[in-house]
Amino acid sequence: MEQVHCRQQKNPARDQQLGTAMETLKLFSAFIQDKHPRHLAAFVDILKAFGPVLEKHYGQSIR
Repeated sequence: MEQVHCRQQKNPARDQQLGTAMETLKLFSAFIQDKHPRHLAAFVDILKAFGPVLEKHYGQSIR
């Protein structure tokens, strides 16, 4: 029996939204590092745990 692999179709609008979300997180990370460096480690821990939420919402891997 032949295996069929389903891939999600490309969605340019969703890809653009993901790009905006990723850029926002990078800017926020830089802000925290500059203005609140003592909180950066906690932010990174939270962001790591948030990765799967983004993957589920946008339907693709962000790693």
